[in-house]
Amino acid sequence: MGLTDFFFGVLTSITANRLDEPLRRLLHAVDREAPEAINALPAMPSVEAMTTEDDTLRRFRTFDILHDLDAVISVLQDPKVHILIEDIPSTAYCLPAVVLQSTATAEWYVFRRGRFAFQGTGGGLANSRTIVDNLKKRGVPISAWVIRRNDLDAVEAGKLTWPVASRDTVPILAAPGTDYMWDEIARNVKKIVALPHPGSL
Repeated sequence: MGLTDFFFGVLTSITANRLDEPLRRLLHAVDREAPEAINALPAMPSVEAMTTEDDTLRRFRTFDILHDLDAVISVLQDPKVHILIEDIPSTAYCLPAVVLQSTATAEWYVFRRGRFAFQGTGGGLANSRTIVDNLKKRGVPISAWVIRRNDLDAVEAGKLTWPVASRDTVPILAAPGTDYMWDEIARNVKKIVALPHPGSL
């Protein structure tokens, strides 16, 4: 133990001893005032008061494609998959979400964005291949659509149902984007999902 360590040890002890009594008095005063302070808190507003027409409550839950797909698909009769690609990127990429729907019963389940992509060269694209290959092995038909990002936000938030949102989607091959981003997305979707070339339709 050097001279510096000794000096700082003494200084720390003196400081702690001098602050000990004022801190005890302060904490004791706070303890005596606490019941009045708690009673003075305003009451929480009711859910009805907090909800407006623009801020509806969640109507359904969504799922994680990597963790929940097998469990959900196992209970569906004649499943089909809709890949929904946002029209405006919410990150560096236009992220896809998935809706798994039964053609027999019309029930549907939403899987959130953020687990795969049809752009880039990394993990998102690799996850796309893994997810699509899993679906193909099960014989599940797959279609890809472009959806307005605001609509997809509302679907993921559990506020806009898939039957309503689906009325305003565009098939991926008919998407009006002509820049490199949409060329890359369409090329990767066609390659991974094996959609027909627009000229062969």
